[in-house]
Amino acid sequence: MRQFEALEALSLLLQHGHGHVAAILLRPAAEELIWIRYLRAIDRAEAEAYLRLTIPLSVARSARAQGEAAGLAQMRDWGLENVFRRAPLAEAAVKHHLSKLAKKLKWQKKYEPTTKQLADATNSQEYYNVLCHASSRTVHFSPSELLRRAWGRDANVTISSKHFNAYWTAFALSWSFDIFVHLFADLVDLLPKEQDSDLLGERYLQLIKNVYSIGRVPILTSAELNLTPPQAAKPRRPGEPT
Repeated sequence: MRQFEALEALSLLLQHGHGHVAAILLRPAAEELIWIRYLRAIDRAEAEAYLRLTIPLSVARSARAQGEAAGLAQMRDWGLENVFRRAPLAEAAVKHHLSKLAKKLKWQKKYEPTTKQLADATNSQEYYNVLCHASSRTVHFSPSELLRRAWGRDANVTISSKHFNAYWTAFALSWSFDIFVHLFADLVDLLPKEQDSDLLGERYLQLIKNVYSIGRVPILTSAELNLTPPQAAKPRRPGEPT
């Protein structure tokens, strides 16, 4: 799953001094957790119907986008001519069925739910509000994110993404580990019975303790706003009052 891939990639980025791009990996990891929670919460037949429909829809959309850019001759050379030609009809047919499912499940969009809607439905607002916003800052054009690259005072200003390398590394590692642990908790009932032991439970509890010991890493830092940070406080658990 993406959780394992994200953790592995984060480790490699850290080793090579590229932690400043690690936050990009949080978006797919967070959305995977939110989607799994949602699909397990709704009726199984409806979840399976959505998955069956979105696969051909994704293929049709990809074929149409690629064909419009490359042209029919290139699609023919790739062996994708028929897929490209059939894409409009395939997309229309799938959307017809998806619109019925969307109406039944009260999705906010015509053919699919929004990530925010899924987060609200699964009590996963923290992952959406923080991680989707934080990762978007590193993917989309953001003047404030660009200004963070300029660091220093007066004539001693340097511009580099690596100024925030340690910060983004800590942010990505803490949140990716958090997502991994909570996804494990949501799926523990699917593990083979022989693995569902007291030892496994003890390991999970230790993972939870590790997550809380790390504490939350904020999107903003006081240093970049020229603010004096307060004395370090004890890490706070999610949802715990200040």
